[in-house]
Amino acid sequence: ISRRAVDITQDAPQSLRDLSVSLDNVGNVARDLGQLEEARSSYRESLDIRRRLAALTQDAPQSLRDLSVSLDNVGNVARDLGQLDEARTCFTQALLLVKRLRQVLASDNTLEGIENDLLAKLGAIGSIAA
Repeated sequence: ISRRAVDITQDAPQSLRDLSVSLDNVGNVARDLGQLEEARSSYRESLDIRRRLAALTQDAPQSLRDLSVSLDNVGNVARDLGQLDEARTCFTQALLLVKRLRQVLASDNTLEGIENDLLAKLGAIGSIAA
């Protein structure tokens, strides 16, 4: 349904966002079922859409936050697959976005927790790789 909505609305930002959220949900279920390649495929498609959205919305805060979520999802499944370089790259990109969102959305108290979570993931990858 989300794919059809994107076609009908000719890539309207809200339709694209809805599709990316649906893809994240599919990825979450696949990851929970241990189907990591399927999860990665869904997460990567969502990430591609969210990159398009960030460009379409001229890096609106919501688009950047969604993009950081997609990067985190791709990083998580890459880590699960033992692809630590890809995971590190994704977590680092997500961290940079969250830090950027913290000058713009100073009143959003959840960003500090997200930043700390990403720092912990990066630290864990560093210790695994060592």
